[in-house]
Amino acid sequence: EQANGSPGGKAEATPPESETPTEANGSPQANGSPQADGSPAGSAGTTAPENETPTEAARRMAAEKAAQEASPGPAILGNDLLYLVGRFLFLPGYTVTPRTKMTGKDRGAILTHRVDERTVWEGGVGVAAQITAMPAQAFLKARCEVLRCVIACLSGPLFQSTDEYQESPPTMLSRFCGGQVAYTANLFCSLMATAFSYDPVGWGVPYAGYFQGEQDEEVVDLALQVLCVVLDFDPGEAAEGEASPGDGAEDA
Repeated sequence: EQANGSPGGKAEATPPESETPTEANGSPQANGSPQADGSPAGSAGTTAPENETPTEAARRMAAEKAAQEASPGPAILGNDLLYLVGRFLFLPGYTVTPRTKMTGKDRGAILTHRVDERTVWEGGVGVAAQITAMPAQAFLKARCEVLRCVIACLSGPLFQSTDEYQESPPTMLSRFCGGQVAYTANLFCSLMATAFSYDPVGWGVPYAGYFQGEQDEEVVDLALQVLCVVLDFDPGEAAEGEASPGDGAEDA
């Protein structure tokens, strides 16, 4: 016999005082074995409170699922960019001079499908031609810069083949032409009126073009480019292209 009372040659390991029976048998609860409440110990997620009844557990899980479904998805920066570009095209003091007061309670809502006569660039398209003229010389440079930004945002078709363009039109172009951008009607009418009212000859006055600034012609050029892009876009072409040629013959 040894000092500890066990027979000689049979050393027996004494478990530490802090070791629990569960840990001693080599099956800790952290390995994913079921707990007393039936849930895995190592499962991820919200920790269930102690002494939770099945009814309370069901309510908690339903609340967590509802919170996940209600959480908004990732924001699309392109949508915000197009919205802000539309705002800049008719921003008082930057690209337009409002014909009436637009401060405080008189600011009003931002229109998309109706023309706002207070900020439209020129009359004649969508509004009366006799609308009060807006001094535009001070804003021509700013309008050119914002129109360049619009063209850059809508340049997606340049990087697509014909088949890719018909199967998957650019998202920003679809949104821009879908009336979801600020001042959509204002922009279309302003671009049309700017292009149609431009007179490169000068109403018959000799050399009148030399007295006009270069920015007048630049605004018209950029306006025509934007109009060409948006008027050429037809989101229905992809759906029409998918129809088989024999469908129409059978219907006829």
